Amino acid sequence: MSKRSYMILDIVMLTIIGCIIEGVLTFVSNQTTFMVEGFTVSFVVLFALIGMFRWNWLGVVPGLGAALTQILVQNSVNGAYSQNQAMLAGVLGGTLATIFTCFMFYKIPKETMKEKVGYLFLYSAVAFILYILVYVSVWVIFGKVNLFFALGKVAGWRLLDYVMSCVVLLIANKQRYFLVDMNDYLHYLHNVPESARIREEIHEDKENSVMSEITDSDETNDIALLDGGTLSEEQLINLKRTFEEKEGEKKDGIRKSQ
Repeated sequence: MSKRSYMILDIVMLTIIGCIIEGVLTFVSNQTTFMVEGFTVSFVVLFALIGMFRWNWLGVVPGLGAALTQILVQNSVNGAYSQNQAMLAGVLGGTLATIFTCFMFYKIPKETMKEKVGYLFLYSAVAFILYILVYVSVWVIFGKVNLFFALGKVAGWRLLDYVMSCVVLLIANKQRYFLVDMNDYLHYLHNVPESARIREEIHEDKENSVMSEITDSDETNDIALLDGGTLSEEQLINLKRTFEEKEGEKKDGIRKSQ
């Protein structure tokens, strides 16, 4: 499978998952009596964040899919968006605005974000701020509502979403190959030998015991630990045989000198 095909498949799968989850969240939010009018628990920004972390700006597509699903479900339940076109434009405009979060990657590499979760939460915060500012701007201009009213309402709606998104990102960050730059990951899979990848996975899972397990194995030796998986099995066997012969000659030489 080509990189382009893999990217399309991955984005489509994320979009489908995002649409299903967003549809359920929007429906449940509207069925809960204590929710204020117009409020829904939403993972729109979260799916944009995950998609962009994996595929840069093209990753905003799952967020847009989730946003459209929210609009459709919200409209089918209470007609909120059909009654207020400015809110509809605000949701889509706010989601598109999260694309600018990708500029953060130039200053804070993705690996740094993964290692220091504070940067990951900042990444999420910037996306939510962009979403809120654009949403409010569109609502104020086209809906002709008071700026502070719109800002307070939208910020209040999205505060819970931000907290929930940070929790999900923290969990996703602990998964080995989920919250990663897929361009770098696919390049890694293509160029690094399988044996080296297996060793790396073993090292991650059993950091404290991997060396003893390798050195105790009959199928490996010191050369196998150093070559990074670049030598074939036959070459390793020949090197091991040569090493043993040299060791034997060295011991014989010591005995004769004594």
